[in-house]
Amino acid sequence: MLDRDELVVLAGQAALFAVHHQNPDGSWFYAPAFRDHPVDTIIDSRHTGYIIEGLIEVNATMGDQRIADAIGRGWDYMQAQLIDDDKPRWSPEQTWPINSHDVAQSIMTALAYGDKSLAKRHMAFAMDRFYAGEGKFRYKAFENGNNNDAIFIRWTQAPMYKATSRYLANFSVTERG
Repeated sequence: MLDRDELVVLAGQAALFAVHHQNPDGSWFYAPAFRDHPVDTIIDSRHTGYIIEGLIEVNATMGDQRIADAIGRGWDYMQAQLIDDDKPRWSPEQTWPINSHDVAQSIMTALAYGDKSLAKRHMAFAMDRFYAGEGKFRYKAFENGNNNDAIFIRWTQAPMYKATSRYLANFSVTERG
């Protein structure tokens, strides 16, 4: 069913929609203006990562230079504005607090882009600040060292398990460090 040509066309159209709404600096706003809804100008690392990862996946099939260029601009923006070495920033203006979903997505985006060094730094940060033991990841970390230890199956656990699985699949035992 997924081999259907019309689905490939739809995926390409969706990717070009995202490309069309990319800002000149490489970022994307949370939501473009639509009918009565004004543009939502929030920019954050998690949603930027979703877009970049999705574009990478679509362009593996499409091979469209416009999409490739958007990926490059988005990655450059993310590196300059939404990454603080070992951790993702929540937004261009704010690093803390950081929630585990942001860290999970940053690991997955780095892996999709092929930046194993960034994925490794963010995985180390995840294990240091978010792993609560017994297979549980806490919700949020604050700059002062405090944490919100709430466990949310869908918001924290699932993305961190997914990111951890992808990380392990991309590194040999000796590369993991």
